[in-house]
Amino acid sequence: MTTSTHPLREALLCALVLAGAGCGGGGGHGSSAGGRGGTVAAPGGASGAGGGGGATGGAGGSATGGAGGAVDPFASCVWDLGSGTTVAGPAPTTNDSADLSGAVLGDIAFQPATMRRAIPVQVTTSLTGFVVGPMASVTRTDPTTEAASLVLPVTNRSATVQCFIRALPLLWRDAAGKPLNDPQTFDYVGGAVGLTSAGTYTDTCLGPQETGYLLDVQSPAGTGALYTTVASIALTLDASTTGVIAGSVRPYQYDVGHCPTPDPVRSLRVWARNGGQTYVQVAPDGMALGPAILLDEAGVPAGWTYVSRDVPTLVDAGQTTQMVGSLIANFSVSRAALFFSFDGPPVAAATTASPALARTTDDQMKQVGRARAARRARWQAVMARHQIP
Repeated sequence: MTTSTHPLREALLCALVLAGAGCGGGGGHGSSAGGRGGTVAAPGGASGAGGGGGATGGAGGSATGGAGGAVDPFASCVWDLGSGTTVAGPAPTTNDSADLSGAVLGDIAFQPATMRRAIPVQVTTSLTGFVVGPMASVTRTDPTTEAASLVLPVTNRSATVQCFIRALPLLWRDAAGKPLNDPQTFDYVGGAVGLTSAGTYTDTCLGPQETGYLLDVQSPAGTGALYTTVASIALTLDASTTGVIAGSVRPYQYDVGHCPTPDPVRSLRVWARNGGQTYVQVAPDGMALGPAILLDEAGVPAGWTYVSRDVPTLVDAGQTTQMVGSLIANFSVSRAALFFSFDGPPVAAATTASPALARTTDDQMKQVGRARAARRARWQAVMARHQIP
């Protein structure tokens, strides 16, 4: 596999994927009032309740911006391809997602007959009331490639909030049951933001009647087949703790546009508002990634991508902020389930939790990080195949 060294591609992949690792440092400690940027910056910061501010500010800044970073691949974007504000369906989760429709997202013509397959799912789980699938959507971006993306919904039909919901392992299998991917692959559900008893915020939770997603992307080994060969998805689903759904930062609009320098790149900006009673933190560790699940008109998944924010940002109650991402290899659908990850303010439980509980929660957070870093690396490798003209 060859990787493009196009400067804008590298900046986009760094901003979306690497969170500064190998691409310079992450964003600095900005806030809604503006702050110092990092090497790879995302535009703007938190704005007032009326929205709009911060669209072209520097890293960590507000509408007026702070000190921007050396590379901001979205700073010159023109959001000229329309917006999505129509509610197409119920939000998958209650505090960090929305199902919106409007502007066309990607620019690849979607041909479901050759670009999407419904794959049966084999599940072992001890989580009473959880429903996985029952089918997974596997998609590819042209009718001949064997690299494929996976979208698998997970719904909580129980009466309790479960957190650190995990698929271990997460296997792509052929008709004979042989794994087509690394048998050690695992993933955590992208769901609601919950507060655990250890005082930790995690977006791996699902409350009653909420739906999250297991996501993956895989490439075949060598010149082998994957998209045309996968016959089932197999997983074991578990969760390590209960919690409460906490905070509310929900998307309310997305914009599609061009980032024109040096070449036009179709891009996505997602706006979200803090509808809670206190401030929240977006990207407190220097990177927040929000999955965007692309949907057809019937609400069936047609792939996924990332939007991100790579500057620590405080968002007060009523304020808005945004994440941005590239649409270099996505279908021309006009609907998406958008997620916006955040952390709430520190809580007393974080200082009173037992040492054993604190260690267990810390281990779970590290596992989430490892699983998602590995998935981003696989996604980056597939995206690198799509050349920007």
